[in-house]
Amino acid sequence: MDIQKLVETEVAKIPQNMKPVFERAAHEDTDQITMTLSYMAFAYGKAFTNYAEIALDDWPKKSYIIQPMVYLARHSMELYLKWAIGAYKEFTGDDSEETNHHGLVKLWNSLIKLMQKAGAPTDTQLSKQCLRLLNHIHQTDPDGEQFRYPHSKAGEKYELAKVDLEELVKAHYLVSEFADGAVMTIPDLAEEIGDDEEAGQ
Repeated sequence: MDIQKLVETEVAKIPQNMKPVFERAAHEDTDQITMTLSYMAFAYGKAFTNYAEIALDDWPKKSYIIQPMVYLARHSMELYLKWAIGAYKEFTGDDSEETNHHGLVKLWNSLIKLMQKAGAPTDTQLSKQCLRLLNHIHQTDPDGEQFRYPHSKAGEKYELAKVDLEELVKAHYLVSEFADGAVMTIPDLAEEIGDDEEAGQ
């Protein structure tokens, strides 16, 4: 067999005018609006829920999809928390809380601290349930690596974690809704502060 002819035939099948996968957007491009934490949180969350709706109809068949689905759900929750933290940082003027990490519980604690500083309600049934869920996720996946790789950076193999997809959907919904609701509360908090200042004059 003529190996050269064989490989040349294969190479000839490759499109000669492939369009680049990525292209840097122009500053005036309207899609620049998508480069925000709120939009990215929504996008990852929407991807997760869309896949989950399909998977739940046939669960637990095709269970291999759970690895990327957990990653999508977890990353969406992380982005929602970081978005809310950023909003409260701006509102309170307190920039002390760090967000350059992947710890969901740590992010949650930062958000609650800033919300309390702003006078937002934090001691609710929803907040207590969210914290329980995040602690549960943290026990298995403290840094977002468990469902992205088969082993740690040190080469230690992760133990297989069974996932209840329905409960994951509920957890994602509650955490993302809490973060979204926290941000939506800020205008009311600002109005209350304005009313208090007027009353004190």
